[in-house]
Amino acid sequence: MPKEISYELVYLISGKQEEDKVRSYIQQQEKSIAEFAKDIAIAEPKKIRLAYPILKEQEAFLVAVSFVALPESAKQFQKALKKEKDILRFLMIKKPTSLMKKKQAAPKKESVVVPAKTKTTLTPQTPATEKTDSKESLEKIEQDLEKILENPNVI
Repeated sequence: MPKEISYELVYLISGKQEEDKVRSYIQQQEKSIAEFAKDIAIAEPKKIRLAYPILKEQEAFLVAVSFVALPESAKQFQKALKKEKDILRFLMIKKPTSLMKKKQAAPKKESVVVPAKTKTTLTPQTPATEKTDSKESLEKIEQDLEKILENPNVI
């Protein structure tokens, strides 16, 4: 017997339709998915502005659905989606099983808002040099300079 696979389906519905019609269409799609799948989760539809026109549409409702089904059933549903006139575009993918196991095992974490970093400017620091105030060290430096000036080949 074939193994059931987790799928994620994302589709775009025309933005010209009213939200009530979109919601009823989503419920209709949920019923058709429920005929062959289980563990169905549908995200709230979002109205988005498209980056480029799709079938002369500038806005669309984005709907995401995740479910578990047999591969043959998912293929048949995909063929049925291609015939739907209300769907501008869709994408169905298989969810990786390793991600599914991690999501089930790990508890949900709350999102943390991190404040924006303030702009700081760094100034290079020169290492502190020892101040030599002793006459002896100054005299030695003067002697070395005189030797260099008298004989340029000393260097």
